[in-house]
Amino acid sequence: SLFVEIPDGLLADGSKEGLLALLESAEEKMKVSYVFICFRKGREDRAPLLKTFSFLGFEVVRPGHPCVPSRPDVMFMVYPLDQNLSDED
Repeated sequence: SLFVEIPDGLLADGSKEGLLALLESAEEKMKVSYVFICFRKGREDRAPLLKTFSFLGFEVVRPGHPCVPSRPDVMFMVYPLDQNLSDED
């Protein structure tokens, strides 16, 4: 698994493209099964972040899930990568 922390503040131009490139690299080169993102729950832009990452295919990880550390101030989302798709090409 790969964990990526989204920093506080406005996201820079090109952040979406950079994240998509990271997801592609994680699947093809790093061979990870899951990419987790996390950000502070107290962010003012939390709702738009949730919407954006959900649109990209990320799912909210429930607190207490064994795959993520116990950090009550942080929200985690996960993007599952399907290794079988690239093996069939």
